[in-house]
Amino acid sequence: MPRKPRLHIPGAVYHVMLRGNNHQDLFFCAADYIHLNQLVDRATTRLNASVHAFCWMGNHIHLAVQVSDAPLGRLVQWIASRYAHYLNRRLGRTGHLFERRYRAILVDADSYLLELVRYIHLNPVKAGIVTKPTSYNWSSHRYYLGQGTLDWLATDWVLSLFGNNLHQARKTFHDFVTDAGPDEVPDELLFGSDDDRRLAGGNRLLDEFGDCDFRLPQQLSLDDIVNSVCAKYDIEPGSITGPSRQSRLVRIRAEIACEAIAKGVATLAELGRRLNRSDVAIGKLVRRYSADQ
Repeated sequence: MPRKPRLHIPGAVYHVMLRGNNHQDLFFCAADYIHLNQLVDRATTRLNASVHAFCWMGNHIHLAVQVSDAPLGRLVQWIASRYAHYLNRRLGRTGHLFERRYRAILVDADSYLLELVRYIHLNPVKAGIVTKPTSYNWSSHRYYLGQGTLDWLATDWVLSLFGNNLHQARKTFHDFVTDAGPDEVPDELLFGSDDDRRLAGGNRLLDEFGDCDFRLPQQLSLDDIVNSVCAKYDIEPGSITGPSRQSRLVRIRAEIACEAIAKGVATLAELGRRLNRSDVAIGKLVRRYSADQ
């Protein structure tokens, strides 16, 4: 049975985990880590997302990502497909680098943001790679302490929770991370809560396993989707941008919007411009259409 298009939540924070296919290594030299940093920089700027923590492990990666208008799957696919292309080309090989299914858990930021950042920063310690998080070069912990900068890493939110004095906040944050006990990992960060496993009030969704094709994406455009859906219903594409509220046209607009969002082709704002509607109107249309499926 086909799955409904997932509705993302602008402003939501996700714990994203992405593993190498068959547990294969993802990094082979410092240049590989640096290249992934550059891709994340480009992707978050392009899609207006924020990264609050990260850790690049040998065969998997962790991210604490806050999405905006663009859906999470579009961000993950953009980064992973380009990194796979880069690494396969550098190593002279072909095939899948990542597992096709990434994991992304919706996190209640008010309750679990600090625990999520701590969990991500302690990954190399728990794996026995280093004895303290400051010794690992490929996580965000050192940047939280002011030991370097990354333009795409957002540290202000988390550090503000430890006080207004930046120097003291960094010290308290470091103590918070390093004083964690070995089993202090809330299940909600790894498996999600029961509430997250269903739509509740229409605005909470756990996207626990997301499908992505991590090959470089085909150049599917919004016009391609518009033309395809309009051809399916035997109407001219110009018909859907007019003022008519005929139920058939409303449904066609909704189908176009849902398909474009599910495939990561367009944001609500882009759909609004293409369909001659506001992004708020498109958002309501998509939610109503999805609920009816």
